[in-house]
Amino acid sequence: MNLTRIGCVLCLLFGGMSWAQQAMDQLTKTNGETIEVEVTAVSPHSIEYHYPNEHATYSILKSDVATIRFANGRTQNFEAAPAPPPVVANRDPKISGEFHANVPIDQNLAAILPFKYWDEGNLNADLGKRAQSAAYRYALDHPDKFSCKFQDPNSTNSLLAKNGIELGNLDQYSATDLAHLLGVGYVVMGTVTRDKKSVSSSTSTFGSEESEQTRVKNKTDYYSGGTTTTTRQFQNTVDLSILDASGQTLYTDSRTAFWDNQDSYQDAIRHMMKKSPIHQK
Repeated sequence: MNLTRIGCVLCLLFGGMSWAQQAMDQLTKTNGETIEVEVTAVSPHSIEYHYPNEHATYSILKSDVATIRFANGRTQNFEAAPAPPPVVANRDPKISGEFHANVPIDQNLAAILPFKYWDEGNLNADLGKRAQSAAYRYALDHPDKFSCKFQDPNSTNSLLAKNGIELGNLDQYSATDLAHLLGVGYVVMGTVTRDKKSVSSSTSTFGSEESEQTRVKNKTDYYSGGTTTTTRQFQNTVDLSILDASGQTLYTDSRTAFWDNQDSYQDAIRHMMKKSPIHQK
């Protein structure tokens, strides 16, 4: 009798575990694709989820989702997100210069701004544009992975320069101002901070001797020397944010690069772009 009860309990236990493993949410995108995931958060502009047996969290724009059928049977439908209201850019020449705010906006276009690259406390504009190009190259190499197109950085930088906008005064402009100036629906902003993590030195010595016959019999001369090697280790931290034309923040994250070489920040940029809501797995 006891064995029968134990058997029933085990059946219920393993049966419940099997059901829990199989029960997933069904997320249907506006393009008709349905994926089985576990939805972890629904925000005003995006939805976060992860795949079975994975810990990485992904996000998708709510405007790209049609319905979610949750594991408990509840269904949530999503209507197309309304276009952001027109915003008049600040035209105070002391703050934002005289630029036109009525540029037609392509809601399916994103602009990657020059990154702020802080190299041991110094702002490096050239390295900032290099980081901008790295982000653009990744998007350009994977066009089918993103839900939007990307503006060529040369066009972005030209429009910024024509309106007197540079890294030094970029903080004076809102994402809305920049989106209307550039004619884009999304603005991608980033910062790379390269700081010295540690400095280590090592010294190696060497010696030799030479004997020669001189007036002083069996005279021996000794020679010695050495080299010192100094190794500096750096830490690269990347901050990335994506905002829409209305100024709403769709995504923001920070990541420290695994390697300490100068270009290791590029891996961090690619990682965060893959996790952003404009990226599709």
